[in-house]
Amino acid sequence: MESSLNEIKDLQTIFQDSPISTQVFSPDGMTRMVNKAWEELWQIKQENIVNLYNILKDKQLIEKNIMPYIKRAFKGDVVAIPPVDYEPDKTIPGISKLSSQWVKATMYPIKDVDGNIKYLILQHEDITTEKRKIEKEAILSKISKVLGESIDYKTTIQNIGKILVPSFADYVRVVLVNEKKEIQDLVVFHKDPSKLTFVKKLYDTYKKSPGNTYGVHHILQTGNPEIMQRVEGKEVEKSTEKIKQIVKALNLKSYMGIPLKLRNKIIGVITFSSVSKEKIYTQKDLELAHEIALRISFAIENSRLFQTIKHELLEKEKSQSEQARLAAIVNSSEDAIISKNLNNMIKTWNHGAEKMFGYKAEEAIGKSIFLIIPKDRYNEEERIIARLKLGKQIKHFETVRIAKSGKRIDVSLTISPIFNEKRNVIGASKIARNITQEVRFQNNLRFFSAASKLLFSSLDYKKTLQNIARLAVPKIADWVGVDMKTETGIEQLAVAHVNPKKVKWAKELNRKNPPDPSSKTGVPNVLRTGKSEFVPNITDKMLVQAVKNKEQLALLRKLQLTSIMIVPIKFGKKILGAISFISAESGHNYIKSDLTIAQELAARAAIAIENAKLYTDVKEAIDIRDKFISVASHELKTPITSLKMFAQALQRQYGRGDLKNYGPYIQKMEQQTDKLTQLVNDLLNVSKIQHGKLDFNMDYIDLNVVIKETVDVMQQITQKHKILIEGKIDKKVYADQYRIYQVLTNLLSNAIKYSPLSDKIIVHVACEKNNAVVNVEDFGMGIDEVEQKKIFSQFYRVISPDEKKIPGLGMGLYISQEIVKRHGGTMKAISTKGKGSQLIFALPLIPLQSSKKIK
Repeated sequence: MESSLNEIKDLQTIFQDSPISTQVFSPDGMTRMVNKAWEELWQIKQENIVNLYNILKDKQLIEKNIMPYIKRAFKGDVVAIPPVDYEPDKTIPGISKLSSQWVKATMYPIKDVDGNIKYLILQHEDITTEKRKIEKEAILSKISKVLGESIDYKTTIQNIGKILVPSFADYVRVVLVNEKKEIQDLVVFHKDPSKLTFVKKLYDTYKKSPGNTYGVHHILQTGNPEIMQRVEGKEVEKSTEKIKQIVKALNLKSYMGIPLKLRNKIIGVITFSSVSKEKIYTQKDLELAHEIALRISFAIENSRLFQTIKHELLEKEKSQSEQARLAAIVNSSEDAIISKNLNNMIKTWNHGAEKMFGYKAEEAIGKSIFLIIPKDRYNEEERIIARLKLGKQIKHFETVRIAKSGKRIDVSLTISPIFNEKRNVIGASKIARNITQEVRFQNNLRFFSAASKLLFSSLDYKKTLQNIARLAVPKIADWVGVDMKTETGIEQLAVAHVNPKKVKWAKELNRKNPPDPSSKTGVPNVLRTGKSEFVPNITDKMLVQAVKNKEQLALLRKLQLTSIMIVPIKFGKKILGAISFISAESGHNYIKSDLTIAQELAARAAIAIENAKLYTDVKEAIDIRDKFISVASHELKTPITSLKMFAQALQRQYGRGDLKNYGPYIQKMEQQTDKLTQLVNDLLNVSKIQHGKLDFNMDYIDLNVVIKETVDVMQQITQKHKILIEGKIDKKVYADQYRIYQVLTNLLSNAIKYSPLSDKIIVHVACEKNNAVVNVEDFGMGIDEVEQKKIFSQFYRVISPDEKKIPGLGMGLYISQEIVKRHGGTMKAISTKGKGSQLIFALPLIPLQSSKKIK
């Protein structure tokens, strides 16, 4: 018995000390025993597996198609299980410290004497190292292949990225450092492209967070590789909340970063990241990452070396043809390229110089450089020679040169010394660029800036436009004219020339020969069409076509006109005037940029004019308001004062007990109350009109009846005037009876007030062209022509001395016209000062709409 027990102990010792990982199962699949080798392989303690793990219920074995092999063993067969990448965490979550293991295994049953299965033995062989070695060799083999496929290292790295994702990493990032030590993305690959945005956010956020001990910036600073086997713990916890959120969104699990080096110089970084538990990086992975980084560095070095050799070959090829090329460039250049010796003798003269200055090469070579230098610029050449003798170059020296024709040309000079073999200065090379247009543009801008300030410095736009015309001469024009559109024609507001005598002559010429408004060219055409006229080059043929007679032709030829721009002053679609810019004595030809400046100036002038007019209108409105308040105060005060006076008189009568004289006082108080009520109603009507709330109750009415009833009421007010009705309207009118009564009352009240010396008023009634026309005619003071245009304005009262004493707020005619307008009708005044007035309104006989109520 003791011998048997010792034998069992010996067998247990042998089982436990066996170097082969062994796991024992009972027939129901439950683990009954494991040895030390098994614990070391899987990094799991016996107490966490024995009697806890049932192999027949392992979901991972089902997913990896291993269960059929296991079940064969449980039926009594010896089974070889193929290599599998096992994940212990999936089998027993949270127990094993390993991420995955490549294992191949053998499983065989232990049977009793009757052939029944008593136990099953599962023995494992760890082939992870061997498997990883094969994977490593496969990855390095693929990378070596793509290294030879392209000289462009960017293409090579992109191809390497495609190999690494997702076989070795879930995303890979390669960055390079440029010559300025700035980091630039070269390539980023992710197995899920939708996550690339988060990759960029993580990088941008991480580089802005100080104190990080991981990442691209840290590797560039230290030059050391780094690995974070599990992206968790202190390193993540001490990060900002934003970084934590991005790490979580990316589901980062493991990370490595390796510097890219060329001859011990860091040129960039490659990083590898995993988002799955199965892919946790180890030191072995870091070694592979080193080799990948080394190959990428070689690819970059080879590519750069190739580019250097290619550049040197190209430079050599260039140098062989440089002389021929330079000669061709110099001769074909639009710039003037001239060389001279230290005695100022011209040695070479290219085609560009011929074109710019007008001298042929044979006319210039051998002559002094002062051939093209104006006398007032001679001293410049002495300073240039002094600087050249010091071996110094002069760049972009702006000055003026003169052409064969005598025309001055703005140029920018680049002057370089010419050396002999001993490095002594023997001459100079000059490149002259025509910058006449650029200089003109700058002058235009300066003029535009000054003119803009003038435009908005005063509300007197006429004076301002005159000042602008003077400012433009001679900066951008020899002649400037400003013409404004008026109701009667064209007004010449300003004309400017550097010579005052010519200005006087031009004004006299315009007075004697005013512009024809129907002309198809010039200012009249611009004012009529609103379109600019731009003539860069005025020919004699154009002058002949523009004039009416030989005298005008001779005059225009004498003016030496070369170019003209006429631009409209427009505000929206409204044409206010035109500005003319004319080039004559200076010989300048306008270009498109000149026209742009002129049009922009005209646009600003329009704004300034409208602002000035608006200011005048506002000021006038304020004046009218102030006058209205004054009149309204007086008009409202009068009936109130009368009411108070009659009330006091009644009080005195009452105190004396005299009741028989109450009647007259009460009647007068009633009249003043009616007057006050009318004033208030007028004010309310004006307010309703302004807010669109004046109500109308429309129906078909007999206008003859309304006129008769209104005349009867108004006849009681005046004893002096006889109000007559002449004519008749045969059809009914679609209108608001009360509102038409208001209109007639206002017109008749006006006729009574403004004809104090007359004894009759006539109301003419007739049908004319589908309209019912009512004409209230008085024979009183009359209204002069200027005032007739204003009498329908809100709060307007005629201000002539003989009419100032007539009471009223100036609202009656305004209210009347608005009522008539809302009926679809019209109102007008016909009057002769001292002879009387006719106030006429017309209402359509055909209704505008069938609604009973309009606003």
